[in-house]
Amino acid sequence: MRAAHIQNLTGLRGFAALSVLLLHIRYGDLANAYGHFAFLFKTRGLGVDVFFILSGFILAYVHGKDFENTLRPKEAIKFWVARLARIYPVHLFMLVLTAFILPMHRLYEWSPVDTALTFYANLFLFHSWGVTSDLTFNQPSWSISCEWAAYLTFPFIAYLTRKWGKIPFALLLIGLALYAPYLQPNMLANGIWTIKCITYFVAGYCAYQVCHDLPDSRLWRITAMAIAPLILLMFWMTSIQYYFDLAFPFLVIVMIASLFRAGPIWGYSNPVSVYLGKISFSLYMCHIMVLFVERKLFGMMDLKYEIPIILAFSMFLYHCIEEPARKVIRMVAEGGHRERPQKNFTDNYAMPVTEPEQQKEHKALA
Repeated sequence: MRAAHIQNLTGLRGFAALSVLLLHIRYGDLANAYGHFAFLFKTRGLGVDVFFILSGFILAYVHGKDFENTLRPKEAIKFWVARLARIYPVHLFMLVLTAFILPMHRLYEWSPVDTALTFYANLFLFHSWGVTSDLTFNQPSWSISCEWAAYLTFPFIAYLTRKWGKIPFALLLIGLALYAPYLQPNMLANGIWTIKCITYFVAGYCAYQVCHDLPDSRLWRITAMAIAPLILLMFWMTSIQYYFDLAFPFLVIVMIASLFRAGPIWGYSNPVSVYLGKISFSLYMCHIMVLFVERKLFGMMDLKYEIPIILAFSMFLYHCIEEPARKVIRMVAEGGHRERPQKNFTDNYAMPVTEPEQQKEHKALA
């Protein structure tokens, strides 16, 4: 039986957000107190690469066929509105918060003074397109700017990959992604992170197309269960960091594809992991601001206090801003009607599920 469970990928998204949180929370040598587990705090931001690849993979399933034969402006606009409804409310809330209520440049001395130019660039989501070499206002939003660029290109990507073939196109773009890091140190100034995001996004898109066509096998589950420990082991072995960074995009692609086809795996699909995945966008978007405000007020705190504070604000952001605003925007875009059901992740792969389960999957995908 084929089985594709959105819960696995939702849980993976939560772990990716948690890895970024641990990366940023380590400052002040806090990680050193955790001995052999200190490597978990040194992920070098690779969790963001997981977001990029996973986003392309999921959207390939949900929207890939919308543009396989022709590029229709109506369908493209509909897609862009749906994506904007997903990311913009939280982005706008955090931008206003970090620009006017809790100005970030006053919270830490090494931040550049944010300007009117960078504010408007943030407002219109093009601040990572080569406008500045600095992280401005709500710093994690640089990746949302990159992702918005990927969303804008998605209709064309979907059309071209269908026309030219999936594997050659994916290999070409993965090669470009591997080359992109060597264009440092001005990756933001040159818009290189945006190029890398689009590249990984396309790699995720093509990975779904290839994975979709492969036969069922027990190897999917074996691979899905083995690859996370392998990645953690490679993180721990700092002597192979260079080779690990080169292999990481391919490992992530294999992980996502195998989790998609493996059936439910408890480590990813349990309620805690799935909920963490649901709030992962809010967690990612707010963690820097909460971290600096909390440390400005109370100084360096232990993880058992810092992480719950960040999670609590993430939950508020998800339940009070992200989800309500997304529903309102999409309802307005649909002409005042309720959201239409979207294709579930399990439509083509799983046994029939009950209506409540379908609704849960739809909420996770939207």
